[in-house]
Amino acid sequence: MDNKGIVLELQREALDNSSDIVGLLRKVKIIAYKLGLEDLTEWATKEVGGYTSTDLAETIPRYRHISGGTIEFFNPYRGYCPTYIDDAELLKRLDSCIIYLGIPKITSYLKTEKSSIFRYTFTPDAQKILNSISTTPCDFSYSVKYPVNCLFQILEDARNVIIDWTLLLESNGILGIDFSFSDKEIGIAASKKSIVNYYTTNVFLNSSNFQIQQNSTEAKQVFSISDLSK
Repeated sequence: MDNKGIVLELQREALDNSSDIVGLLRKVKIIAYKLGLEDLTEWATKEVGGYTSTDLAETIPRYRHISGGTIEFFNPYRGYCPTYIDDAELLKRLDSCIIYLGIPKITSYLKTEKSSIFRYTFTPDAQKILNSISTTPCDFSYSVKYPVNCLFQILEDARNVIIDWTLLLESNGILGIDFSFSDKEIGIAASKKSIVNYYTTNVFLNSSNFQIQQNSTEAKQVFSISDLSK
């Protein structure tokens, strides 16, 4: 490590697209913890370990909320077939979801699966609803299809959060030495609202260009949080 500080080191590493995003997040966790920034410490922890269905939808980063998927049913003779739903509100609920998987699982999936799409499978209760409104004479298995770029974008957005955060720390004179920070740096981090509220302002609800959809909670209940398939 050079004498420019751990914050600038993290910044340089985050700018390198070949750097391991999981390693970056672990370094964010250490820095945030030592500066007393609880929200960023928790964010880094959950980005690595994953979110759960007990997390409120509005506390999960906006870049993990995806929508506009294609709902399809699987016909054993014809393969996946599109489903047409006339109810706009129901469609809005069903084609949106939250990606709960931790970044290690997302990166592992992207490395092993070469498909251009991924699917979230509906829960049994949702399957019953879809089959009840279907005009087909028999029951099928339903899933929602998304372009795999949605997963790549999560990795990019997490990296951008790190870059912007290090720039904010740098602009306030918080650089650190090795893995330590001076009392002055810790005091600045605690007193600056832009630093204390960084997660709230820039990562989830309070961003001016993002409003959580009313269907997010329902989406969390509808989708299996661990079933990624081709």
